[in-house]
Amino acid sequence: MELVTVAEFDNSTKGHFAKMQLEMGEVESFLIDLEAVSMDWALGRAIGLIKLQVREVDLEKAAEILGSLVGGELDEETMERSKRTVRRITWVIGGIVAAIFAIAFMQIDSL
Repeated sequence: MELVTVAEFDNSTKGHFAKMQLEMGEVESFLIDLEAVSMDWALGRAIGLIKLQVREVDLEKAAEILGSLVGGELDEETMERSKRTVRRITWVIGGIVAAIFAIAFMQIDSL
């Protein structure tokens, strides 16, 4: 499997956002040097920032997806997928918070 770099980022937030967009477009991607750059910004400059890589066969599709993000513009389909993903994440986080409260209350009741 030959990987190629499609983008580079100076922080993990931008890298994860782009990776999420590729995954929603069914393109498997990998963030390279994420930990090194996150731990030491100067080291990141030395090694070349956080790299977003995809399989060579997915390069064209990845470029198309990432190209729709340039200038902050999203096509309607990408925007809709992003909204659905945010709603799912919100539900999951809400469930986790509810479970934490339930466990905390069970612990208090047992005292």
